[in-house]
Amino acid sequence: MNKIHKPLIMIVDDIEENLQLLATHLFQHGYEVALAESGFSALELLQEVQPDLILLDIMMPGMDGVETCQQIKSNDTYKDIPIIFLTAKTDEDSVLNAFDVGAVDYLTKPVRIQELLVRVDTQIMLKKTMQQVNDYNNRLRNLLNDRAEFMGIAAHDMKNPLHSIITYTDLLISSFSNAKMETETALEKLNVIKNSATFMLDSINELLNHDILEAGFREIKLGMYSPQKIIDTIIINNLVWADSKSIKIKYLKYPDFKILMDEDTARDIFQNIISNAIKYSNPNSTVWIALSRIIIDEYHYIRFSVRDEGLGINENDKIKLFKKMQKLSAKPTGGEGSTGMGLYIVKKLTELYGGKIDVNTKLEKGTEFIIDFPIQEFSSLNYLKFYDDIDFNKDFTLFDTADHTTKKKWNYLEDIVLELDVIDKSIVRLQNEKLSDFYYYIRKTNVINDIRKFAAEIRNFGEEINSNVFLEYGDELNKLAITFDIENLPSLLDIFPQLLNTAIKK
Repeated sequence: MNKIHKPLIMIVDDIEENLQLLATHLFQHGYEVALAESGFSALELLQEVQPDLILLDIMMPGMDGVETCQQIKSNDTYKDIPIIFLTAKTDEDSVLNAFDVGAVDYLTKPVRIQELLVRVDTQIMLKKTMQQVNDYNNRLRNLLNDRAEFMGIAAHDMKNPLHSIITYTDLLISSFSNAKMETETALEKLNVIKNSATFMLDSINELLNHDILEAGFREIKLGMYSPQKIIDTIIINNLVWADSKSIKIKYLKYPDFKILMDEDTARDIFQNIISNAIKYSNPNSTVWIALSRIIIDEYHYIRFSVRDEGLGINENDKIKLFKKMQKLSAKPTGGEGSTGMGLYIVKKLTELYGGKIDVNTKLEKGTEFIIDFPIQEFSSLNYLKFYDDIDFNKDFTLFDTADHTTKKKWNYLEDIVLELDVIDKSIVRLQNEKLSDFYYYIRKTNVINDIRKFAAEIRNFGEEINSNVFLEYGDELNKLAITFDIENLPSLLDIFPQLLNTAIKK
């Protein structure tokens, strides 16, 4: 349990009875106290303790309170400590002199205890508030400095991608107009355009993520989500890229499960680590992705690991790996761009979630990133292997798109037609108006996030009527929205309200 910090008050007075009286009342009021009998001893004591406030007697032999205050205020380490003078003098010159040398307040002797406590409480509260303001200003200053540095780097790094986009777009327009360019050459140019645009988009996303994290605005919103489904979607989104480099993706697949997690944070972490592995993998190599479990000091963790067969990371780069805006000596193997911010953001997000990240790497052999997410209960996840028991040769299977593409997307609608003949029509009738209204809203607005909401509605409906077809259809809509693969979206949406209306009439 963390010990509560009590503010420390230093009392400086050459009369012992005054020290004891003030110390007793301040201690009973909830403060810690430190005592000094002279200005000299106060300066010595300041080298050992850092008080939150000093009560300083003006009339002392040797070094008086005014000179002691001047010494304190001339030292950068102590100058911000508020000082309240204690004085038997009530003439105007003494009071003005106290403020001239840096005092924030004064009390006349004999001190009235209640007044003392009120004045001390006020100054402690003001000091705490000022510290919070200073901390916020420093944080904002650092954020602005980071943004300026990042924008400077990004502006420089984006010149080449923008130049490539403009140059190759002009070349493609000219070549296609004159029917000069071979298909293979055109694809190469389009690939350069895609890589350039992807780099620019990644730069913008990482800048936004950085600003949100550093400003403290990123919130963790826990719910029951499936890490398997999140990873599935990310792999599907990156398969074309991996295929273009002849990189295979092998995945340790388990039955679907849900855990308490923040979906957006997990997606950002998974996406960054998986795309990083593809980016730095050699062509004709393999990326291995796994979820497993571990126990550390009796605490349970889900372990997410991604292993590549790239060039590995040297010792100098390992030191810079999770720091801001660090360009490593290892270069992406397909000409992709790198902002130097991705792993820094992953580390911050992982720690925000309460997890930790580590890396294992060997030069010329590859790199494995390991992220551990804390979890309360593993009783329902006993089928997950322990990380140390994973066999890379036997447990992993090639992630293939066959099961995602052989069933044409519009076939889900044909299956729904058959299923509607046997399900409870009263349930369909109750849900029809809501689903149809939402459908027309989707068609009118054509907003990707709303399509995802519609997909969630379909899934909820599928759960209510215990229908795997509706669940799969909802998942397919969601995947299309996430990947922006909207080629078949009209055919998926157009028939849906007709199906429900048909069911109601039967």
